[in-house]
Amino acid sequence: MKRWQMLEDGRLITGLLIVIIVSGLLLRLWHLGYLNFWGDENITALAVRGILAHGYPRFPSEMIYLRSLPTTYLSALSATLFGFHEMALRLPSVLFSAGTIFVIYKLGQRVFSRRLGLVAAFVLAFSYWDLEFARHARMYAPFAFFYTLTLYAIYRGVIERDQRWFVISIPIAMLTVLLHELGGAVALLYLALITRQRRNRLPRTPLFVAALALMLVAGAQFYLVQFGFGIPEPLAQKAAGQFSLLAGGVQLKNFLQFPPVPSALTESPSLLWSGLAAFLAGSCFFAKKIYPGEYWTPVAMASVILILVLHQILLAGIILFLYLLFSEKGFYSLARREIRMMAILILLAFGFWTAYGLFDSTANAATGLERFKAVIKSDAGLPRLYYLCFISAFPLMATVVGAGLLRLFYLSAPNQDATNDCKVKAFFIFIGFVMPLLAAGFIKTEWLEYRLNFHVNPLFVLIYVFTFAEIFRAARHWLNRRQAKKSRCVVVLALLSLAFVGCCEQIYPQRLYNLLTRDYGDPVDYRSAPGSHFRLMPDHQAPANYVQSQRVENDIVIVVDWLAQRNYLGRADYWLRSDAFAYQSYHDDQKYFDIYTGTQVVPSVEALQKIIAERATRRVWIITASPNTETQLHLSAAMLNFLDTLKSDIVFTGRDKKSFVYLLPAPIRPTALSDLRTLRPATGKNHGDCTSAQFKIKKYAVANDCR
Repeated sequence: MKRWQMLEDGRLITGLLIVIIVSGLLLRLWHLGYLNFWGDENITALAVRGILAHGYPRFPSEMIYLRSLPTTYLSALSATLFGFHEMALRLPSVLFSAGTIFVIYKLGQRVFSRRLGLVAAFVLAFSYWDLEFARHARMYAPFAFFYTLTLYAIYRGVIERDQRWFVISIPIAMLTVLLHELGGAVALLYLALITRQRRNRLPRTPLFVAALALMLVAGAQFYLVQFGFGIPEPLAQKAAGQFSLLAGGVQLKNFLQFPPVPSALTESPSLLWSGLAAFLAGSCFFAKKIYPGEYWTPVAMASVILILVLHQILLAGIILFLYLLFSEKGFYSLARREIRMMAILILLAFGFWTAYGLFDSTANAATGLERFKAVIKSDAGLPRLYYLCFISAFPLMATVVGAGLLRLFYLSAPNQDATNDCKVKAFFIFIGFVMPLLAAGFIKTEWLEYRLNFHVNPLFVLIYVFTFAEIFRAARHWLNRRQAKKSRCVVVLALLSLAFVGCCEQIYPQRLYNLLTRDYGDPVDYRSAPGSHFRLMPDHQAPANYVQSQRVENDIVIVVDWLAQRNYLGRADYWLRSDAFAYQSYHDDQKYFDIYTGTQVVPSVEALQKIIAERATRRVWIITASPNTETQLHLSAAMLNFLDTLKSDIVFTGRDKKSFVYLLPAPIRPTALSDLRTLRPATGKNHGDCTSAQFKIKKYAVANDCR
């Protein structure tokens, strides 16, 4: 007991924290610049090149990159001080990641205790997921730092009612929004705190003003990036249709997946939304008469019923959940008839549509399991459940954190064993984790991307530690009640400690070792990688260096990863992409060009064959890249099959054993061909009248007629 109490000593805590932060920083700096840029790091690199050349993030296509400007300029500053290379551009992410370790300690100390904050800092320092993004030259590590710092500032300013910290929290929150679009979810935290009782927060007006200001900043940021100065005027006219928001009717069609709603309503979205608004307004008007003094209950009931009619089962469940959360009733409200009726309606609707989907004769799924998955996916509709990413990446930790979230939800409502201070702390941590996930589900509706969860990972770790702290507290209380022997107490606490380490998947030594010793071609865990499409570490640099040393001025260069080769090769004539290129391109006379580099897109096998056939006396280089060739990312099966027919033209293989360089030499002129046929080198394979030999025409001369 005395040793445990020693951890409350401030000097010891400070010393341990310094050791943890320094250890985490050294791990993040280990071989930081060894691997080449990969994924969206190349976007940052191109933007930094634009800043160094023009003073602002201008791409080769003349597009101005306004996304995450603070991160881009910090990377440019690092490149100015240390030179333009991988380590320099990744250094800001490393420093912000180390800063997050300190901030999560301070947040854990304020909300829970010093010991709990210290353990959370330790887990985050050695989290291989945090190390992955700390060693990536993008905005995710800075975004996680500022989001966690915003939570700390809001807690000090709103919960502890410190006016200075409340004022500080607003510019920090605005900077969080500028780092990433998902930072706009911070506004939801201010709004959620309005619902708490007066003694637990600041007055409503400053909270509402802060939320409104953040919403305006988030809207301006989104508009500037998507519509304002994202691309120059000549391109804006050609790309206007591709960068505009979906029309209201299309949005509504995606929102209403297969509901029994008359087509007149779906074709006239304004009529439908006006009807919904009138319905809710009428519910509010009659609410006080039906439920004197409590009108949110009938409004919640009306909303759930209306949403169920529109076949949005998950959204109806979220509305019920939000009512339980913000009414400060928690699980205790389930004892009321109205709340139970809403829950039963949601379950009945889910069961009906599930059965309908399973037994519908028009379903295309081959097996019952596939059909069930399709039905569940359809019912999950909007928003996406981003917590599923945690379950997929860290199933054990996610299970523990899920239990912790239930505990926090329980503590945030009136109960016998929680003080008022404990309730507001539990509520704050709960909404700080849940609200961003809900916001991400509404913003990104087409896929679940693991990296969009990264900014809440510090809270994920903190809730994990909190859950085990609650388990330890309950175990000690149970042992004390039973007056257990000291040896038995030691065994129980030791087993719980082993469970804590065993379930903490982010600090598994093997995963840390694989990350720190990663080389080209090594497997990459897509669940914790900067992009969910990666399966192995790609090599872009070596193929670019090879082509750079061998090409001549009039050679044609066709690349798969156009961003990476623009950085390392400095030039690309064509971008080989055979699917879904319209959203990253503009078109002119049926020709597509990349919005970042202005590279012309080769959209089909026929277009590629035409370039090869019409090359005249020019050689053609083709540089493929992982993961495009493994996962058919951007490349169709037909395109990959055509590349397989060119295997004899591979002249270089990258260090990842998956990135290839093809050289298609220029056709030999007839006069020169007649002279070449008289040559019979000592080594070489004869093919009829032609020979594919080891003579050279500008270092390579393999005639197409000899294949």
